[in-house]
Amino acid sequence: MDLIDDDMEEDEKTRIMHNHGLRSTGGIDLMRFVVNPKSFGQTIENMFYVSFLIRDGRVEIDFDEFGLPALAPVDREAEEEEPTRHGAAKHQAILSMDMETWRDIINTFGLQEPMIAHRKEATNAGPGARGWYS
Repeated sequence: MDLIDDDMEEDEKTRIMHNHGLRSTGGIDLMRFVVNPKSFGQTIENMFYVSFLIRDGRVEIDFDEFGLPALAPVDREAEEEEPTRHGAAKHQAILSMDMETWRDIINTFGLQEPMIAHRKEATNAGPGARGWYS
């Protein structure tokens, strides 16, 4: 069953797309993609890994009609046909994330499950598997 029908109003289509993390740019919601509501540490790791995908030209950040950042894959074929794109101006930004901002994003977007699968975290008490003096 399709969630979006051709006879739906545009507002309804947009609402459904946003609920699933899809953006009008054709990409996915950056915050829903990188933020793991179960782990601040994994959120930071996800941001780090996505930064390399951006640096390597595999994905790019676009902004939707609400000014929200979205990740979109880079069309590698179009890039090869248009060599000037490789020399295009690059913009850099530094995103800072503290626990308060992380919690605000989770609450604002109503995040309950991560898009990127949650990874089991180590629960060792110290350097050894059985504690400090193993």
